[in-house]
Amino acid sequence: MDTSKKYLAKFSKYEMGDCDGISDTTNYYLNICLRNLRMFTGPITYTYDNANDLLNRLGTPISSGNMMPGDILMPGAMCPSEIDISGVAPLVVDGVILSGDYDLIDNPEGTLLFSNNRGSFANQVLDNAGYMFIMRGGSTIRNLRLRGAMTGYIDYNEDVTLCSGVRMENEPMGLTGPYVISHCELYNFSCKAIYARANTDQVTVENCYIHHVKSTDNGRSNKGYGFWIDGINDNSNLTGPATTFAITNCIFDECKEALDAQPNPVDIIIQECTFGTFFSNEVIKKHKYNDLNIYNHPTLGQPFYDDHTPPCSTSTSPNIGNPASGNVTILKSLFYLEGEKNYPISLPYPADYYGLNPTQDKVYQVTISENTFSKAYDLPGILACQFGGYARLQENYMEESVWDYERTHGVNGQTSSTTNPPILINTPNAFSYAAGESVASQCATCVQPPEVNFAFDNVAGYVPGFTFNSDPIAYVNEGDNIKINLTTGSLGVSKVSYVVRPHPNNAAAAGNNQSSNNGYDLAQQIVGPTDLPITLEYGPITSLPEWNTDRPGLYGVDVFAVDGTTNSAYHASKMVYQPIIVAPHHNYNLIFNIKDSYYADLYDTPGTSTGVYKQVELNGNVIWREEISEGGDDWEYVSINLMTDSYDGDPIKNYFNTKSFKNTITFSIAMPDYEDVSTSTVRGVLVWVDDVYLKKYDSAQNLISDGGVEHTTKSTFSVNPEVANIWYMTNAQDLSTYFTLDAAEFPGVSAEVNANRPSTERKSGFQAIRLKLPGVWAGNVGSVSQDYGSIQPFPGQQAPANGEVVSAAVDFDYRDFLGCDDLTTNLTGTNLFVSFPDEPYSDSNGDPITLTDGKFYIDRDITLSSNNSLNNPDNLNNSTRILDVKLWGGILNSGGIIDMYNMPGSSNVYTPSSNPTEIEDAIVAIESDGGRLDLRFVDFDNNYKSFLLYEEDYDFVGAPFIKVVTLPVQWET
Repeated sequence: MDTSKKYLAKFSKYEMGDCDGISDTTNYYLNICLRNLRMFTGPITYTYDNANDLLNRLGTPISSGNMMPGDILMPGAMCPSEIDISGVAPLVVDGVILSGDYDLIDNPEGTLLFSNNRGSFANQVLDNAGYMFIMRGGSTIRNLRLRGAMTGYIDYNEDVTLCSGVRMENEPMGLTGPYVISHCELYNFSCKAIYARANTDQVTVENCYIHHVKSTDNGRSNKGYGFWIDGINDNSNLTGPATTFAITNCIFDECKEALDAQPNPVDIIIQECTFGTFFSNEVIKKHKYNDLNIYNHPTLGQPFYDDHTPPCSTSTSPNIGNPASGNVTILKSLFYLEGEKNYPISLPYPADYYGLNPTQDKVYQVTISENTFSKAYDLPGILACQFGGYARLQENYMEESVWDYERTHGVNGQTSSTTNPPILINTPNAFSYAAGESVASQCATCVQPPEVNFAFDNVAGYVPGFTFNSDPIAYVNEGDNIKINLTTGSLGVSKVSYVVRPHPNNAAAAGNNQSSNNGYDLAQQIVGPTDLPITLEYGPITSLPEWNTDRPGLYGVDVFAVDGTTNSAYHASKMVYQPIIVAPHHNYNLIFNIKDSYYADLYDTPGTSTGVYKQVELNGNVIWREEISEGGDDWEYVSINLMTDSYDGDPIKNYFNTKSFKNTITFSIAMPDYEDVSTSTVRGVLVWVDDVYLKKYDSAQNLISDGGVEHTTKSTFSVNPEVANIWYMTNAQDLSTYFTLDAAEFPGVSAEVNANRPSTERKSGFQAIRLKLPGVWAGNVGSVSQDYGSIQPFPGQQAPANGEVVSAAVDFDYRDFLGCDDLTTNLTGTNLFVSFPDEPYSDSNGDPITLTDGKFYIDRDITLSSNNSLNNPDNLNNSTRILDVKLWGGILNSGGIIDMYNMPGSSNVYTPSSNPTEIEDAIVAIESDGGRLDLRFVDFDNNYKSFLLYEEDYDFVGAPFIKVVTLPVQWET
């Protein structure tokens, strides 16, 4: 019977001869309850081709579908590659198998189900509207890609309007299971990718790729987790087993944390997993009970640190407060998070919270063994307050001697043995892993990660990188194809699948304050599995249409490899990053990628003015500005022609600083009328900037040498540029009248704007610029100031005219940005430059050239014969500059006269010492083998040599008034 149809059942008196049956003629009256019965008792396979098919088969929390436990629901013949389930979610998977055809290794372009829904988050609970699927006991979700509504961080605005992927729930109450999520990809969520509610049991998550679950924690909600586990929420049976969670062969990355568990009894087994680089907290964490219940530790032997702020408070008492129930096992997994302050694993003490007698509490085991860490091994005793390391137990480094007892005693207190394993097993493991290095010398049974090598082919050439000692950057010309060659490394498996993310721009560039709304949304290409070299080609017409090389600028290509061996673990390599420049055909463009955290579609009227902008300035003048409510919810690709474009009616080229060479570009969060900005509209915002490109004139070289922000080392920027950190912070306004909402500082700490370089959000590579206007409150928890009218200028600064609240700045030299002709044509009228004719030292009559303008530019060497002179007249009212794009040859005097006496005229309209003649950037500023040098109030700077003089008989006038920064004089005889 087809249970989707209606049937009419007729019951009548038995008539002789109908069939074998009741052989009397009595009328029978039956009370019948007809349930969803079917004639076939085994599982049935159904198909779906659209969202309504899923709705009819699965049902919702308030309306059951028509499938029975054990049935299978899989894609039909007409199923598209993507299905929007926003109109029907959340769907309920109740005892059935929901299937697709996705597999990271074999079919990475498989079935995608996506939802743009968000729900309300209150009292740590996200309502049904925020989920895509709700699983009940006996259910399986396999071979699906699930994409949520959030393409990155949500910030302090509408931060209780969140989305999650799958919720495992137990109805009716009582331990239920199993639950299986297998061979799935889950990404773009703000709350949790997977949430297991209390009393769910026998949970298996295997061969899954879970990433991009991001949310800025403001102290009011728990969010941003790849997998959140509640465990048992029942203390009636203290001797019974904990619920079990097996996480096997999974890849986690781009989350606040990969896995977090409540302290309730739960056994967690993590095996053969990969945990990437990009986490804002620990990778694996379990919470502890936050009250006074304690475990009576038999002995510590060494101080136990219960406070980690120097000078640090310690305790030698055997009491350890707030333990957590359950075993934790982490085996044969890869951890790529590294750095001095990062600690991938943080666990509370494994003891039974519910014990009536602390000395007899049940103790559990923690096993962290045969794993490979990129983080270095910290020797015991070197960490301040024992805080940090690759793993922590009760906030103390797991290698410290305070845990010697756990390494030598079992859960029942006996000395450890083969039959009585110790409480803590944390060997063997391998540390400081880097691609190309074998882990076998540290740990023969630890995981050797797969490796990937890639290089660009068919490039037009290479330009300098961050420094002359760093790797050069490949470039292709606009519209040309790019080839990428991929091979495996010398270690690890040889058969892999390659995951390639060129981070393309799938919308045209926006300039002149036009929004491009360009969301690339994790476009990627996956090839393999293979053990052969692979070549991929991208260009104007390409297999990955989102990358169009007709859109020039700086790009970053990220690649990692996944073990492609049949039935293997999802072990992945470290990500490899390479920058490449698509060089524009023309000069003068500033190209950058920018993103803000303000999700405009969460508001009823997207595009409504907020009074808060992301903007760009050239030497303090706005050249691009956009409301944070505009531009979409992902990265924008912006291109501005600094010579031909205008902003607000004014040509941008007027803003060049041609006096001191140094020009400054700043990326800012701005509130031009901050007293009118209400925190009921904007309670803080984050802005990221990455892949910034400013073309050197007639060259592919990037004048912003760290445009990819991969070499900046300062976590928070200084107020001035440094050799290793060319990005610096300006316009940092004072928010001392507010307190921050950030969890790490909340409550009671003043809000602070800042510019830094995080790794948890970026267009490509490992880092980006982040500007932060923090979420604020006015002094009482839950009380929020209604506007930003109390903002004051940073001490010692004036309030910026353009409303900048915080800026990240970078400097460039305009001489490399412009060509010689630009200085006499494009800039004429705003900056006076005089070029010399073909014979620069004299006019057509052979008379000496007298300079009458304030500045001049020489694009070739000057040679003076014995009958020529170069005169600086007495009435020169501005400095004279002699410069070029590179070091120019300088002035060669062969018996002539160089007159740069530079004294004021009779009107005394200027002071010569404040308006000196300046000669800069020459190989030799003045080279002379005779003649006369009249120099007074002349500054020589950035010359390889200031003077090279071959004769000793010179007439120096006013030599004490000559300022020489470089080697002053070299005499040759």
